[in-house]
Amino acid sequence: MIKDAIRDDQGAKEYIDQALGFNISAPFCGFTVVNENHHIVGAFIFNGYESGNVELTVAIHEKLTIRVIRFIVYLAFVELKCHRITARTRASNKRAINAIEKAGAKQEGVLREYFNGEDAIIFGMLAKEQRLVRL
Repeated sequence: MIKDAIRDDQGAKEYIDQALGFNISAPFCGFTVVNENHHIVGAFIFNGYESGNVELTVAIHEKLTIRVIRFIVYLAFVELKCHRITARTRASNKRAINAIEKAGAKQEGVLREYFNGEDAIIFGMLAKEQRLVRL
């Protein structure tokens, strides 16, 4: 069971680089997701902040709790003051896809062979559409 998300730029970068075969370049803001035994079971990174949009890359190997999903949405829309989140994850990462959809994001497309030959699913969420945090 997931316990918390912790600000850890380097740990998040290493986890996502290994899990997705995808090299995130600075600048970015990374968080590792830990279970009750304090083992890293996932990571998410905000990068590509531009004109009120922030990109979110997620790799997770356990079911995300609503607490962590709410924290991601809070960071993007309240702390970063974005009006939009663009999220991407491997097409095979059903847990991440379910978590992103639970948060209220809508699938917007597919990037073919984006992650070392595997497709990426692209999601978008507007601040006015989310229902997890008070703005």
